[in-house]
Amino acid sequence: MKWFRRGTKKTPWRNGKIYFVAFLTETACTFLHRDPVRASSPELVSVEATNILRRLERAKQISTPEANAAHDDLMQLDIELFGFEAFAPRVWELRNSVTSYDAWCVAVAESLALPLATLDERLARVRGVSCEFRTPRNS
Repeated sequence: MKWFRRGTKKTPWRNGKIYFVAFLTETACTFLHRDPVRASSPELVSVEATNILRRLERAKQISTPEANAAHDDLMQLDIELFGFEAFAPRVWELRNSVTSYDAWCVAVAESLALPLATLDERLARVRGVSCEFRTPRNS
């Protein structure tokens, strides 16, 4: 598994294939299954990843053909996506601890009983959640 950080010159793919897009931003997240090619995430991950590709292209860190190819790959990733409504009560419960975006990720991870993979070390230290966190430091 590769980890990508904001502000680096690394691109989110190798050989034309996008890696876990959720690791590109602190707000997007994914959950680690025993099967390394299976992923689950709130629906937000698709728009977050699309916006990241947009930013990389506008900053000239990737070319337009690279951005187009990465976006095509993103749309073909097999990620189980979860809508917000079912998780809204838990997101609201967590409102004093984390952002609603992060709470959505936490709520999905808790419901699936899966670790939440994130670059956000602060999120990984929050109290009052029952999911395990995977960060670059503890993976």
